[in-house]
Amino acid sequence: SNGPHAGQSLFNMVSELASGTLQFQDVTLDVVHLHGKLRSLYNRRLWCLKEFARTCCNAEPEVKVRVWRLPSLNRFWLNKFIFANTSTNDGADIRVLWPSNS
Repeated sequence: SNGPHAGQSLFNMVSELASGTLQFQDVTLDVVHLHGKLRSLYNRRLWCLKEFARTCCNAEPEVKVRVWRLPSLNRFWLNKFIFANTSTNDGADIRVLWPSNS
């Protein structure tokens, strides 16, 4: 995970959103445009936003999105995208793969 929530539990970010400590406008999702769809580079961050919307307010929060095109990605971001792009349903659902030691 990157950013100010690196190393913290996913539920910590959900809790900060619920308490108002973290505002939606302070969250930016980096996505890749692929085949007419947007794919998140930060599946954990996306999961937190969706979990908050589902459990706290049953709403669809609006967040800033930074769109990347595949040809413009350097090797690091391309590898991150390949690792994160695990959707089998075009992003309709998000599933978090928990580390085996948690």
